Amino acid sequence: MRFLKLQIMVLQILALAAFGLASGCSKNLQHLQSIEEFEEQVLLADKPVLVEFYKGGCPTCLGLEPGLDKLAKEYEGRVEFARFELMTPIFVVTSPELKDHYDVSIFPTVLLFDQAEVQGRWVMDYDLNSYRQALNRVALPD
Repeated sequence: MRFLKLQIMVLQILALAAFGLASGCSKNLQHLQSIEEFEEQVLLADKPVLVEFYKGGCPTCLGLEPGLDKLAKEYEGRVEFARFELMTPIFVVTSPELKDHYDVSIFPTVLLFDQAEVQGRWVMDYDLNSYRQALNRVALPD
């Protein structure tokens, strides 16, 4: 009986992840909802912004969120951190313009923007030190 309860619990967690309901748990990552918010919060920002483009329910995307949350705490006040759901759990692209303009075809893809220009790009990269190197270049200029 305990094994059956455990199986049901695991299936519930997987269902939540599959439908994107388990994402968005981070308190330090701003969740962008539209291209207008992206333009305002990223392209017009007065400081660098690291943006994760993700697919809802994507387990590899969910795996990156704790690392980005940690970086957001480390760089608080110097760099903004945001997430943009570029594809829904049922494979609907939410912003074809952004997907095409920034050539995002694999999730997660992370871009670092500074003054509306892309300063760094990571595709399925979970090495926080590679992010720190780029963040230090834009957050700690000479």
